[in-house]
Amino acid sequence: KQVQEQVPYTYTVQLCKQEARTRTVHTNKQVQEQVPYTYTVQLCKQETRTRTVHTNKQVSEQVPYTYTVQLCKPEARTRTVQVAKQVSEQVPYTYSVTVNKQETREVQVQVCKMVEQVVSRQVYRAAAPACGGCGAAASSCGSCGAAAAPACSSCK
Repeated sequence: KQVQEQVPYTYTVQLCKQEARTRTVHTNKQVQEQVPYTYTVQLCKQETRTRTVHTNKQVSEQVPYTYTVQLCKPEARTRTVQVAKQVSEQVPYTYSVTVNKQETREVQVQVCKMVEQVVSRQVYRAAAPACGGCGAAASSCGSCGAAAAPACSSCK
């Protein structure tokens, strides 16, 4: 006999879900900054000088002579210039990942199963002794035919 009943059933499923994560990444960026810069220039000026020179004439004499000279001297100067430089920094970075997670679930399911059942019933044999006293009609009593039916009370 088949019987239906509710029984617990446990099974495992894979769940996929989005999860936001944050990590720190190393980045480089370029920044502008003011930096002092020192350089050297030559300062030159012209100056007129006079000196006395000897001339070769019949008479030796000293005559003033005027000439121009250029005087140069180095001078250090400093000024501020704008330069670009690379700067490293750690910045947070948020990204999404899909995470697989096993989960065990229990549900009630309906199942059919065979159960043993004992059933009692009366069984008739085809042989003459099974009819129990049918007398002369015993040969046909096992099949409860027309000839034995009126005479055999146990054949039904």
